Amino acid sequence: MLEVRGARSDEVDAAIECAGRAFGRDDPERVRGMTDFFSRIHKHDPYFRPENSRIAVVDGVVASVVQVFDREILVQGVPVPLGGIGSVGTDPAYQRQGLSNKVLEDAAQYMTRRGLVLSSLGTGIHDHYGKVGWQRFEHHAYLEVGVPAALPEAPEGVTIRQTEWASDGDVVARIHEQFSRGVSGAIHRPKELWEAAPRWRGIDPSRRHVAEVGGNVVAYRQDGGHDGDRIDEIGHAEGHVGAAHALILGFLAAKARGGATSVRIDTTTFGPWVEGLGAEITTGHYGGWMYRINDLALLMELLSPAMSCRLAASDDAGWAGCISLQTEIGDVSVAVERSGVTIRRGEPDRQSDARLVLTHKQAIELILGQVAPATFAEGSAPSALDALFPKTEYRWHSYDGF
Repeated sequence: MLEVRGARSDEVDAAIECAGRAFGRDDPERVRGMTDFFSRIHKHDPYFRPENSRIAVVDGVVASVVQVFDREILVQGVPVPLGGIGSVGTDPAYQRQGLSNKVLEDAAQYMTRRGLVLSSLGTGIHDHYGKVGWQRFEHHAYLEVGVPAALPEAPEGVTIRQTEWASDGDVVARIHEQFSRGVSGAIHRPKELWEAAPRWRGIDPSRRHVAEVGGNVVAYRQDGGHDGDRIDEIGHAEGHVGAAHALILGFLAAKARGGATSVRIDTTTFGPWVEGLGAEITTGHYGGWMYRINDLALLMELLSPAMSCRLAASDDAGWAGCISLQTEIGDVSVAVERSGVTIRRGEPDRQSDARLVLTHKQAIELILGQVAPATFAEGSAPSALDALFPKTEYRWHSYDGF
């Protein structure tokens, strides 16, 4: 007998062990290591709930599992509920029976019921997840930087030191939140998430640095990669971009002393400044990330207050009309009135001022600010579209993985 459902509290360990067997294969030591990792990431997650483990039970045995991680993702700077997908695996003894697809379909339905309007995951097997609606997202850019032969002196008045998390953690969290305003892709990190993640991610303290000005922490940097040859994350307080530049210079200088000829910076934010150092830069894109919109209308409803504010602050303030989105995953209308933006489900309004026709993938790209809305408009498009769906920087930090 087959059951596909959420785990009960007394089945959580069995679900974790199933994932461990799936990833460990026939290597007992690797099975133990993966089971231990999955146990930490599940049980230390501050938002863990047993039913977030979606399982296929075959004759009483947990045979396949998908873990849903409750998060909030920033979309145009607005935190919206996200279901992160991880720990996906099927016990080798039960593979090739379609169980993983069934559990993924169940997970998608579960997220929709709970109001997790978006979902994301990282994978190298896109077709497997594509069958259940996840779409490849290829807009996460990074910089491959050739280390310059000569570097300028760091800005005066900036001191760089290793992060002391007990005293620096709160201000780093505030800087991260401020620096993420307006972007899409970054995970919103409440205090409990900052505190919990190192319990399963094994953060190396020597790879965390802060920059001080006048004795105050105003920027931070976290390094990654096997040899610490990548800046995973960097941010600065308002008005202190020079401190972030100092952190990048310190990183490049340290790598040059170690003999490195190239490094990676996992954001394009500082690209023009780095290029001004005389560095050779190549922009690359991660291809392993996927998104799924679980409820387009609810997602748009959550974004509508910010849409109203952007429109009111734009050159198109006072514009009124209706924009229809016709997509593979449902139709919605964006009604703009004096009172603000209202989202309506269902058939597109025949009297719309503009109709955008989008695939699921294009709807994701539009809402995350990676494509111009007029690209998809039938006929002429009002300029107000750019305030409603602005182009936005996309950021994703590996620290936020699940």
